Amino acid sequence: MVNITVPALEPNAEAAGIPCGQRGTRDPVCASVVLDARRRDQAVITSDPADLRHVDAHVRNIER
Repeated sequence: MVNITVPALEPNAEAAGIPCGQRGTRDPVCASVVLDARRRDQAVITSDPADLRHVDAHVRNIER
């Protein structure tokens, strides 16, 4: 398992607002995680897969 930390820079924060608006969620952290996983073509491991799936139903390999 690889742990990657991505700084919450302004372009990332602004990009996270788009899926939040599209999906009707107010969780920019989940949106940021999904966007970064897409960019890196990586799976996400989380204890709360429902929140991430709300942002993107096709996010890859959400595990508990």
